[in-house]
Amino acid sequence: MSGFKLGTISIGPYGRGFSVRFANDYVVSVQFGPKNNCSVKNQSEDDVVTLDNLDETVDNAEVSVYDTNGEPVIFNSSGDESHPFTTPEKLVTIMTWAMRRSNDTKN
Repeated sequence: MSGFKLGTISIGPYGRGFSVRFANDYVVSVQFGPKNNCSVKNQSEDDVVTLDNLDETVDNAEVSVYDTNGEPVIFNSSGDESHPFTTPEKLVTIMTWAMRRSNDTKN
């Protein structure tokens, strides 16, 4: 079932973000917090992120894609399981790619 989910991938109060599950069961995770590879301002890794102290706008985020088995998809451009400092424009490209995968497609 497709849909949105608020929450964190990492355990603890530091990462913030959301994930999107597409009808093909691919999931795109978008995380932005002091422990993510993104441009969160005015935060240190020791600060607990709350709605009161999270920047209203974050310039970019760390993005991961998970296949139908819940396994991370490796990004061909870097060979990594996550794409750091992802701009909104690049996020659209990643989400479109994930949405267009068939259930049996690998990478």
